Amino acid sequence: MQSARSHVAGLEPVPVSRLLEQVKLVLEGTPGLASALVVGEVTSIREVGGHRYFTLKDEEGGQLRCVLFQTQVVRSRIEPGRMYVVGGRVSVYPAQGQLQLYVRDVRQMDVGDLQRRYELLKAKLQSEGLFDQSRKLGLPSWPGRIGIATSATGSVIHDLQSVIGRRFPMAEVVLAPCSVQGIEAPNSIVRSLRALCRVGVDVIVVARGGGAAEDLAWFNDEKVVREVRRVSEVAGIPVVSAVGHETDVTLCDFAADVRAPTPSVAGELIVRDSAEVMAHLVHIERRVSAVAAKVVGTLEQRTAEASGRIVRRVSAILDMSGVQIHALDRRLGSRIGARVSLGTDRLGAQESQLRNLARRRVETAEARLETASGNLRLLGPAQVVARGYAIVEDGTRGKVVTTVSDAYLGQPLRLRLRDGTIDATVTTIAVLESSVGIAANSQSQDALPGAKVSE
Repeated sequence: MQSARSHVAGLEPVPVSRLLEQVKLVLEGTPGLASALVVGEVTSIREVGGHRYFTLKDEEGGQLRCVLFQTQVVRSRIEPGRMYVVGGRVSVYPAQGQLQLYVRDVRQMDVGDLQRRYELLKAKLQSEGLFDQSRKLGLPSWPGRIGIATSATGSVIHDLQSVIGRRFPMAEVVLAPCSVQGIEAPNSIVRSLRALCRVGVDVIVVARGGGAAEDLAWFNDEKVVREVRRVSEVAGIPVVSAVGHETDVTLCDFAADVRAPTPSVAGELIVRDSAEVMAHLVHIERRVSAVAAKVVGTLEQRTAEASGRIVRRVSAILDMSGVQIHALDRRLGSRIGARVSLGTDRLGAQESQLRNLARRRVETAEARLETASGNLRLLGPAQVVARGYAIVEDGTRGKVVTTVSDAYLGQPLRLRLRDGTIDATVTTIAVLESSVGIAANSQSQDALPGAKVSE
C-alpha cells in the first residue's frame, strides 16, 4: 500500500470525463493515428439516425469500432462479412470510454490487394524452403483412414465420400469440419488439421469448392500454409490440397505434398479402384501359373536330353568288339545304373520341389483372390438386400435413387427386396437433419419408413 500511495503522491484526482478528454487529445495529436488506414472484416453493422456503426475484425481476434457519419461520402457500399480498407481518425468517444475510428473513406479489398499480399507471402515462404519438392511425402498405396478438412455441408464432402466409397469402400473417411470462408476460416482450418493428427489418419485432404479470389484467399493465410507443412513434416501425414477449380492456385497448394485440381480428383488420387485391385490379383495368378508351367517344361526337356545322351553312349559302347563289350559290361553296368538312378532321383526330387513350390504359390494367390472376392461380395447389393434392406429405383428409368434430390412427387418407384419387387409412388418427401433422405411406404409390413407412397 505504501508503494501505491507514493506512486500517486502529488497527483490531483480528475473526473473520468476529463481523463478521457485528455486521452482523446493525445490520440488525435499523435502522428499515424490522426490519419490511420486499417484492414479488416466488417461485422455487426447497424444504422442509427442515418449514421452507420460497424466493427472491423481481423483473423487474430482484434476488433475496432467504427462510425461513419451520414454526411461522409465513401466509395464503397459496406456489407457484413467482406474485407475492407478503412481510412479515418482514431479517437476516444468519452461518453462510453470507447476507442473508435471516425471513418473518412471505405474501400473494399480488390483482387489487386489480395494479389500483392499473395505474392509477398509466397516469396517469403519460398525463401524459407517451405515449397521445396524434396521435402514432400508420397501418397500411401492403400490408405485405411482418410482425413478430410472441409465444410460439413455442401457438395465437397459429398463428392469426396461418393468417389472414395465407389472406388475403395473398405477405406474409412474421417471428417474434421471447419469453416472455409470468412475471418474465422484460417484458425478453423488449423484446428481441423490438428484434430485429424490426433485421431490418426493415413492421409489428409484439405478441400473447398470454387469461388471468387477473396473467397479462396483464406487458404493463402500464413497460419494455414505453415500448419500444412507441419502436418507433413512433423506428424508424417501426407496432405492433399483440393481448393477451388483447376485454374485456382493457393499457397496451400504449394505447401501440400500433392495438389488436386478439384475435390473429386483428390478422391481418385488417394484411393485405387477396387476393379484395379481385382485385375492386379488376376495378373499375379496368371504370372505364377506361367512360371510354374515354364519350370516344369524345362525340367522335362532336360530329363529327356539326359536320357538321350545316356542311350547314345550305351549304343556306342555296344558297337565295340565282343571282348571289349564283355569286359566293359561288368565295369560299366553298375556305374551306368548308379548314375542313371542318381540322376533320375535328383531330377525327380527337383521336379517334386518345383511342383510343390508352384502349387503353393498358386494356392496362395487363389486364397488372396478368394478373400478379396469375398470382401467385395459382402459389400455387393445382393448381400445388402439379403440383410433386410431394399434398393430404391426410379420406376421409369431404372436408376437407383440415393438422395431426395433424385426424387419428386408422383415419381414411380420400384423397391427391390430379397424375394421380389414392390412398385410404389412418391407422395411425400422429408428432409432429415442435415442430410436429405427419402423412403417409400407401400402399405405393407415390409414397407420402408420416412415417406408415404401408394401402390
